[in-house]
Amino acid sequence: MLPDQILDKPSIKKHYGIKLISGYPEKLIEFEKTNVVKNTKIIQSIWPYVSFDIIRNHIELLEILNLNLNNDSLDWIRSNTKVESFLNMLDQYHQKTGCIEINNYLRDVFEQLEKLLKKSVEVSAPKRWRMVEFHDHISYLYVENTTNNVPIKTLIEPKTIHGYTIWQPKDTLDLVFWGKKVKNCVASHEERIGKGFWIFLIEKDNRPLYTVETDKKFNIKEIVTQCNGFVDTMGQNLAHNLILEAVK
Repeated sequence: MLPDQILDKPSIKKHYGIKLISGYPEKLIEFEKTNVVKNTKIIQSIWPYVSFDIIRNHIELLEILNLNLNNDSLDWIRSNTKVESFLNMLDQYHQKTGCIEINNYLRDVFEQLEKLLKKSVEVSAPKRWRMVEFHDHISYLYVENTTNNVPIKTLIEPKTIHGYTIWQPKDTLDLVFWGKKVKNCVASHEERIGKGFWIFLIEKDNRPLYTVETDKKFNIKEIVTQCNGFVDTMGQNLAHNLILEAVK
């Protein structure tokens, strides 16, 4: 079954027909169809004989997923899990958190996995294929095998503004400890800090609040809360204003 042929299956046509009748935007449907085809190609490159039923059962996941894996990661996934386990893991996390969180989480995990494989590190599989366990397992191996305490360029000293503390990691250990606190993979970005973007860490009442990535002009490129959680517009504006105040 070719990926393009999936869209011609009666159950898939019915799926999108119902969406169209219910008022779902046509352009969004076309975007989702493109994503399904793209992600099915990737799934088939890992497991060539994946059945149509498996694809159909995970159609809503494949509509929003952003799978970007290099060949080493594809080989590792193929060797360590089955397609049902992999897609069930992603689907459960997607239903729990939404499309933005799962794609951020996946990007961070696979960035670290790719770096480990590039260094020829023996990467074991997690004990259970659950998204958070997979993430934490790869993060632990990444910290254990790749993190040296290297100084990181900073712009500011820690500042308290309107009850919020804002600071920047001074070295990779700061990044690692922060990442463990908030359960994200910010430590995997250490090589890029200062070269094209900055990392700002924001706390409230001594508790981690936001991890913020900005460009050189302090425009927010990415902002997450605990476990790569979504930050609404009010939170984004708060973080941006605190950063602008801190770098004055």
